[in-house]
Amino acid sequence: MHRLCVANGTLYFHFLQPNQYLEGSKPMGRLERQAAVAPGSVFETSVRAGYPLLREAGRELAAQGVAFQDLTGAFADVREPLYVDTCCHLNQQGYRILGRAMGRSIAAAMERKVPGGAGD
Repeated sequence: MHRLCVANGTLYFHFLQPNQYLEGSKPMGRLERQAAVAPGSVFETSVRAGYPLLREAGRELAAQGVAFQDLTGAFADVREPLYVDTCCHLNQQGYRILGRAMGRSIAAAMERKVPGGAGD
């Protein structure tokens, strides 16, 4: 995707989203845990096995010049419920937090690349 975007003169940003099964990614109260966590589910097994690989692949992408941002810690300090199901879906506040984190990342990258911007 990155190469396709570069070849066509557009920008590409790649984000790794948070997930409730990733240990330490979000403090969860009893009610959110009941709604959002299914111990032993395929989601839990996949995230626990896959996310370390996704993080490593993200570091490799970044080393190759891809605008990669690991957002798995975006909810690390958020105690209010954000997850609405046992997969990975969020409520409005969760999407708002994630969208703002993505926006900050994109704005910082744009600032570094804009002639006369703070990154020059």
